[in-house]
Amino acid sequence: MRYSRCIDIINPAACEFMFNLHCELGQFFYELGCRDFDIGGDELFGWQEDGVIDKSLPKWQNLDHWQEYAQKVTGNDQAVAYDAFILYMNKLCAILRSIGYESVRMWNDDAYRKIDTGWQGATNLDSSIEIQYWCPLTNNGENTARFYLDCGHAIYNFINPYAYYTLYPDDAPSLITPDAI
Repeated sequence: MRYSRCIDIINPAACEFMFNLHCELGQFFYELGCRDFDIGGDELFGWQEDGVIDKSLPKWQNLDHWQEYAQKVTGNDQAVAYDAFILYMNKLCAILRSIGYESVRMWNDDAYRKIDTGWQGATNLDSSIEIQYWCPLTNNGENTARFYLDCGHAIYNFINPYAYYTLYPDDAPSLITPDAI
């Protein structure tokens, strides 16, 4: 199943467009003195029509073409669609590092996402990618700040209640508890 609400990260034309866009913007801002670049990595599949985040995300299991790609590239038949995402993020990081960026950052939402992807570590996120840690509830709270540090990532404290304001539906779980940090 294909989703029109996101870039198809294994489509060669889409990848060429995105990589060229990152090169062009990266070079432009690097020449202006920027040394940090945010590659995002969150809100991967967008929002539902009613504006509520789709918490079930069964889409990962339905991205068969991403899974086939990941298995082919890694040579690992245990690779899943999420591995294709990691390969894509690593490529973006490599492109920006080749320009000269000292810091390439992504949000923690989809970094090492196991809960709904089936990911078992066929690929790993480049440890030079710095993590903007803003939501401790991601991946059922398993991916703590310590988890990212143990994986070799530098992290930045962007904890959402202090730096991000979002209107959630009445039935949404509380965003953070002190022990979740």
